[in-house]
Amino acid sequence: KIEPYDSQFFIVIDVPDLKNKTLSIDQLYILWHKNYLITFYTGRRDMFDPVLKRLHSEGTRARKFGLDYLIYAILDLAIDQAFPILEHLGTQLENLEEELMDGPDENVLHKIHQIKRQIIHLRRAFWPQRDVISQLMRDEDHWFSQSVRLYLRDCYDHTIQIMELIESYRDTSSSLHDLYLSSASMRMNDIMKVLAIISTVFIPLTFIAGIYGMNFQANSKWAMPELSWAYGYPMVWCLFIIITIGMLIWFRKKRWI
Repeated sequence: KIEPYDSQFFIVIDVPDLKNKTLSIDQLYILWHKNYLITFYTGRRDMFDPVLKRLHSEGTRARKFGLDYLIYAILDLAIDQAFPILEHLGTQLENLEEELMDGPDENVLHKIHQIKRQIIHLRRAFWPQRDVISQLMRDEDHWFSQSVRLYLRDCYDHTIQIMELIESYRDTSSSLHDLYLSSASMRMNDIMKVLAIISTVFIPLTFIAGIYGMNFQANSKWAMPELSWAYGYPMVWCLFIIITIGMLIWFRKKRWI
């Protein structure tokens, strides 16, 4: 946000940072007076070392220009912190896509949700920054020189590029989530197909076993002759094998397996 006053300017922006491979959002506070500049940052101290190095070097623009250029340098450095984070997220998305191709599991789904949360947090942090830079570019109170406004346009282009990458990664993470659900559904369908085939094969076998498993008296005239036949038991097993092989061949011709 930006809060202009009569003789000073107050700016607050969110700065992303990657700590232990986890996204964190820190705040940068800038109080700008015509004669001095005060900054307060809640994140790591070494983030603004490049700006300090330019201030300590002779002949740099940070030394030649005024405080308005220093404001630009700080904002540009804060905004550019998103690029290595986006590169890290892009690499993670590529690795997750390869893992999904190998086979989905719950660990991959957890990683996808974690990346989606980081992308959402990054989007919430950078969405207002575009308006902040746009308001600074308009500069109705003429705080910035004409040359520094050109540099602010570069910051604005960076925010647009970052938002486009964020939206692209957001769509990619959603696509990976849909791909996981599709892969899990296909895997479940394959499992159900195997179980259905096994059940179908055992239906006639169970029917035959049920018939020959009835305890009828062998000396009755209505008794099954196979019960007293010496090769009755091997014959039933041969029948089981023939039926099973025949059904599997039929399933194969139907392209069900």
